[in-house]
Amino acid sequence: MGELSNWRCCTIGIDASLGDAIKIINDSGYKVAMVIDKHDTLYGVLTDGDIRRALLGGKFLDSSIKEWINRHPVVASSATDFDLILEKMYASKLQQIPIVEQGKVIGLHLWDELSRSIRNKSINHMLIMAGGFGKRLMPLTEACPKPLLKIKNIPIIELIILNAKRSGINKVLVSLHYLGHLIKEHLGDGQRLGVEISYINEPSPLGTGGVLRLIKDFTNHPFIVCNGDVLVDLDFSQIINYHNIHNAHATMAVKANEIQNPFGVVKMSGANIVGFEEKPTYIDFVNAGVYVLTPEIWNYLPPAEKFDMPDLFESLRRNQRKIIAYPLHEKWADIGRHEDYRIANGD
Repeated sequence: MGELSNWRCCTIGIDASLGDAIKIINDSGYKVAMVIDKHDTLYGVLTDGDIRRALLGGKFLDSSIKEWINRHPVVASSATDFDLILEKMYASKLQQIPIVEQGKVIGLHLWDELSRSIRNKSINHMLIMAGGFGKRLMPLTEACPKPLLKIKNIPIIELIILNAKRSGINKVLVSLHYLGHLIKEHLGDGQRLGVEISYINEPSPLGTGGVLRLIKDFTNHPFIVCNGDVLVDLDFSQIINYHNIHNAHATMAVKANEIQNPFGVVKMSGANIVGFEEKPTYIDFVNAGVYVLTPEIWNYLPPAEKFDMPDLFESLRRNQRKIIAYPLHEKWADIGRHEDYRIANGD
C-alpha cells in the first residue's frame, strides 16, 4: 500500500461528463476520479465501476457524472493509522481511499501491493478459444488460422496473450481445431512470451463453449475465457474483481452499440400523438467475447456436446445462478470480417 504523491491526476470537476471521467481514470491508471472544486473540497468519488453501471443504465459518454458520484466515500485523514486504512480497504473492497483534512483533498491512499498479490493468486488462468474456421475472412484464412492473422505485424492471439500477461495471467490454455498445428508451432510453450501455454485439441468443432467439457480440471479459481479473434484494451484484473465483488457464477463482457434512427420519431398512444423525438439514438449491448467463469459452471453445461457461450449463460440463468454483464468502455474489436480486419490494422 502506498500514498500517491501526484494525486491531482485523479481529480475532476463536478460538471464533467462520463467521457471526461473515463479519460482521467484511464490516463492515471488508478481506477478512480476524485470530484473536487477549485478549492480542493471533495464532493465525492467516481470509480471505474460507477462508470460501467452508468453505461449499463443506457447513459452516453457525454452524460453528466453528477448522478453517479458517490457523495459519501470512505476517507482517511493524514493521521489515520495505516493498519486501519488497510482494514477499511479490505472490508469495503476498495483500492483507493482519499486523504481528506477539513473537507479538502490532500492525497490518495493506494492498495497497490496487496491487490497485486491477490491478483497473482486468483487471476492466473486464461482459456483462449482458437479453433474456428474464420470463414468470413476467406481467402485470408485459407492457409492461416484467424488467430494468427497479424495486426500491425503481430498475430491477434499473441496480442491477447501479451495483454493477459500484463494483467497478471501466466497460464494460458489454447483450444485448437482448424489449422491448429500452425498456432502451436508459432506460440510453442509460451516461454518467448513469458507465460506457460498448453493446448487442447477439439476433435470436431464444439462451438464457443463446448470445449469446456474437455477441461474440467483446468483450475479451481475463476478464470478468463477469451475468443481468439478479439482485441480489447482491457486489464483483465478489473473484470475479475468485478466478477468477485458481485459473487457471480459467470460474467460476460459487453460493448455498447449505439444506433441512431435517421428519422424523426412520432410517439403514439393508440391513434393519439403524444410526443416527438428527433433522430433518437438507441443503445443495446453486444457480446464482446470475453468472459469470467467459476468452476461451478461445469455443473450446468448444456446437454448438447456442441454449444456456444450464450447457451451456457442461458443454462445458468434457468438454474437461477448469478450471471452478470461487464460493460466495456475500452477499445474493442471483433476481427470477424474483412472490414473489421482493415479497421484494426488502421487503429
